[in-house]
Amino acid sequence: MTTCTLDIKIPRPVRALFAGLFVSPGNWRHRDDVRPDFEIIMVRRGQLAMWEEDQKFIINANETLLLWPDRKHGGLQVHDRRLSFYWLHFSLAGSAGNGATLTTLPQVGSPARPDRMQELFHRFLSDFGAGDDWKSGPLNDPLADLLLLQILAEAATQRNTAKSTNEPALVQNIRAYIDAHFFEPIGPADVVKSLRYSGVYLRQTFRHATGLTLSQAIQNRRMLEARRLLLETTLTLKEIAFRCGFDDEGYFCRVFRKNEGVNPTVFRNTRLKLPINVI
Repeated sequence: MTTCTLDIKIPRPVRALFAGLFVSPGNWRHRDDVRPDFEIIMVRRGQLAMWEEDQKFIINANETLLLWPDRKHGGLQVHDRRLSFYWLHFSLAGSAGNGATLTTLPQVGSPARPDRMQELFHRFLSDFGAGDDWKSGPLNDPLADLLLLQILAEAATQRNTAKSTNEPALVQNIRAYIDAHFFEPIGPADVVKSLRYSGVYLRQTFRHATGLTLSQAIQNRRMLEARRLLLETTLTLKEIAFRCGFDDEGYFCRVFRKNEGVNPTVFRNTRLKLPINVI
């Protein structure tokens, strides 16, 4: 019996060109420029100040900026070493303006899942190169285009600031407590004790507003920090576990694997080795 192959052909409404992770060397300012393609920027750390034509933008960590083709843009100020951001240039295919709208991307955005978007950028740079690779020419890889679409879809899914603003004060106080103490060995009982509410009332109010139990909220915050530390530092797993509120490295690894599908070492090794450009 002769084996067969399956050819899968997909439309390519966008084309990924080149990308990178920029880390400011200090005393850096974005040069004035005009490009023929789109560029999406996601600030990883610090604050980026830029202008495009007659508009000015201040982009904070975990926020995005979309620069348009054939519009002059540049930096508003000199940045220190605290600034770093992902950047990705792309173009629209000739037929991209036809058919149903796939996603709508704001020029300035606050993605609902910035950690997910950072992970996609890491995967893109790990798989398709970064830094000065653009000097050899743009990518021409349909798999890169598919990953670009995922990045743009995440950028288009905005944080519901109205919803968070309308959350009960108790829920906001619970979130604030978890943010301030997740790196300690806290549990739901500590949240209840700190806020001095009935345990049943507090748990029910939080779950009704967020869909999460207190234990899930604490764990999600710890996993968010764990992913950040794995990607941005060279700390050992034991050190990361301790900084995320775990006393035992083995338990931390089991929890991480349950949440992420891979153990922390695999997560780090498949995403960490990225070329970085600093000019």
